[in-house]
Order: sequence, then structure tokens, then C-alpha cells
Amino acid sequence: MAEPDLKETAIWALQLAEELTKQGHPVRQLLAQAGLAERDLQGKDAHISFLKNAAFFELAAEVTENSNLGFEFAQSRDIRDAGLLGFVGLNSPTVNDTLKNFSHYRRVMSDALEIDVDELEKNGTVRWWRRGLTSPRSRQFMEFGTTNLIRSLREMTKRRLTPVRVTFAHPRNARIKEFERFFGCPVEFGRRANLIELGPTDLKSPIMEADKRLLDVLRSYCVEVLAKHREQPPSLIEKVERLVVDRLSNGEARIDIVAKELGMSTRTLSRALAKLGTSFNAVVATLRKELAQKYLKQSDLSLKEIAFLLGYMDFTSFNHAFKRWTGSTPNQARN
Repeated sequence: MAEPDLKETAIWALQLAEELTKQGHPVRQLLAQAGLAERDLQGKDAHISFLKNAAFFELAAEVTENSNLGFEFAQSRDIRDAGLLGFVGLNSPTVNDTLKNFSHYRRVMSDALEIDVDELEKNGTVRWWRRGLTSPRSRQFMEFGTTNLIRSLREMTKRRLTPVRVTFAHPRNARIKEFERFFGCPVEFGRRANLIELGPTDLKSPIMEADKRLLDVLRSYCVEVLAKHREQPPSLIEKVERLVVDRLSNGEARIDIVAKELGMSTRTLSRALAKLGTSFNAVVATLRKELAQKYLKQSDLSLKEIAFLLGYMDFTSFNHAFKRWTGSTPNQARN
């Protein structure tokens, strides 16, 4: 399935490349493996493919043999390096305002980033994801982003802001205690969404150096930038893929449920997908195959846990499906 060529700022990839160089790792080779070159990262306004950005973080974790690379790297960043969006956050009145502004002006930094603050006022939750990118392919970058956000909010409020809970869509069953020590709350992996829940006190916390006059100027500039940068709406296939990924493990990846989420009838969705040369079952099968291969390669989850995350009732069904896709069993592929 073709994926859109969405772009985002190259600043974090540039800083990661610099860190890897200091450690003596073959950065040029790693960038090439991710489909990038050193020149792609240069320049104040450099933007790169978000898929290649995520791939570079995954490769960096492999070469450093550090499964917590994204999480640890985020703890030493500076919110000002995020550019215009970072300064908007620094000058918003409260944490609540900062999160809303990040959501509203996210396209300044990334074509792919989605930040859902619809439930922020009601229950303090923020959900976020990157369009067209399945969770196993973005594990390091998702951990980096969530950690960087909380670190930045603590920096801006000058207090140890502590979430009520944090969840990630991708699986992990090692070194979780390190995440819980940093966030100060329960952290769950392999859940339905990337989510941060904040309490009322933290949401009301003032940003210590906020300047309303400067914020007005920055927001006006954001509007100008966005006016020149027409947003690419996600395709129907991308929307279906995201809804399916979120629902596989709980058995809700069904066409009737997904169609309802999209405001369509089952028949309308089936016809629309057919015009695009695919079907709902094909989308589900493709995602399951991709996720299975990523889980086997990039996690230490048991085969039964992988079967569950992919929405299979038992391991036997997963085993048969995987053999049909690849000609080998999951156990053979892992070994």
C-alpha cells in the first residue's frame, strides 16, 4: 500500500546524528539505510520524510544496542530547538493552553503529526499518532516524542509535572520501570493509543516565562506559515489503517465498526475501498502481516502475545495465517 510522502522537521534527526557521531557510530551509513543523507538534515528549515525519520531512530537503537534510545535521548533536548512551535509552547499561559496550541499549530512542525485534545477539558487526556505509520515502525520515535513533551512541560512550568497515566500503542515488556520512574505514573504498552492523562492541577500550571504579546506575534506567524503550507488530508486507506490498528487487539477491527467511525455505511466503505483497488479484508491482512513481522523482529513478546495483539483468538490461527503469508511459521521466522 503506497504511503504518503509527508515531511517533518529534521532537527531531532540532526541532533541524534550528532550524538551518534560523538559516540563513534557510522552515521553516514545509518542515514543511508534510512534513505537519508547528511545534507538532508542541514539548514534551519530542513524537513525530511517522517517515515525515514522514524526509521533512522530505529536503526540508531539497533546500532547502539539500546532499546531505550528514544526515551533517553528525549531527556536531554531543549524545547527551543523545536523552533516556532516550541516558542509558541513557551509563551502559552498554561499547560492546557500549550497542549491546545501544539495541536492547533502542529503542521508547522510536521505534516504527519496528529494531536487529539478533544478530551482534554473533560478528562485531561491527549492522544497522538503519526499518519500512515504503524506503531512497531515508530517505537523509538513515539517514546521520544512523549518523553520530550513531558520533559518540556516540566521545563516550562519549573515543576515536576506528573501524568496520571501514560500509554503507548506499541508493545514493550522490558525496562518499563525506567519509564515509570521518569513519568512518575503507571506506563502501559501495547494499548489502544499513545495517550497522556494529566490531572487538573498540572493542566492549570502556568508557563513561567510566558509572554502574551510575544505569543500573539508567534501565533500570527504560525497562521502565515500554515497558509503557505496546504495540509494534505489523510486518504481513506490511511484512515481505515489507523482505525484497524487501534482495534486489532480488542477484536473490534470489523468493517461495521470502522465504517461507523468514518460516518459511512458498510456498503459505502466497501465500494470506496474497491475503487481504490483494495478491500477491508485486504487492509486488515496487510496490516497483520506487517505488524507480525515487526513484532517478531523488534520485540521480545511471546508468540501468544503477538497473536493476541493481532486479534487472533488463539495461537493456532495466527500460526496458520503467518505460514500462509510467508511460507514459514512465526517461530521459524523469529529464529
